[in-house]
Amino acid sequence: MSRAMSRKVLALAAAAVVVVVLGLLGLWRWGPLGHDEVVPSCGDVADALPEVMAGSWTLTRAEPKREVDRSRVRCEFDFTSADQAYRGRILLSLIESDDEAFLRRTATTGPCEGEAVPNSSAPRYEVARSCARRINDKIFASVLLASDRRYAYILADFSSPGRPIEQVIAYANLSAQHITDQAMTLDATD
Repeated sequence: MSRAMSRKVLALAAAAVVVVVLGLLGLWRWGPLGHDEVVPSCGDVADALPEVMAGSWTLTRAEPKREVDRSRVRCEFDFTSADQAYRGRILLSLIESDDEAFLRRTATTGPCEGEAVPNSSAPRYEVARSCARRINDKIFASVLLASDRRYAYILADFSSPGRPIEQVIAYANLSAQHITDQAMTLDATD
């Protein structure tokens, strides 16, 4: 075999190896062998919320479109408790990633509205922050959680005319924490 011929054979063999390696990488990353970071959709969250808090839940906003990004979601809900005593609006953001440092940093530096409040679920997470603030007759409760795979942020505002403000504060904090816990463990259905 001539020298020119052996170079051609070697070049073809190298090209075939590159194609096979790239194909396997593609299958691993984007195909059936891949593990995409997928958070539950706003619809998944909406379906699970009545288990956390009985009442009327209305999804008012969902971003981004599911076809664009399945590793992040931002949802807004209006809420009225089953006994009509509490009304609220809940903003929820979820991120799924294998970058644990990014998730921790996001939960550590994100906005926590008001004064820190205890979070009974804190031992289950890498980072857990809960805060509350009163503005007029509304209580704003925020929760930021990070695990090794997921980050969740909730900003919830609740009001209840006629109820003692301490009761509304307790309801807002507990509700926000339960909603966030549910979002951290919920699986995507799509």
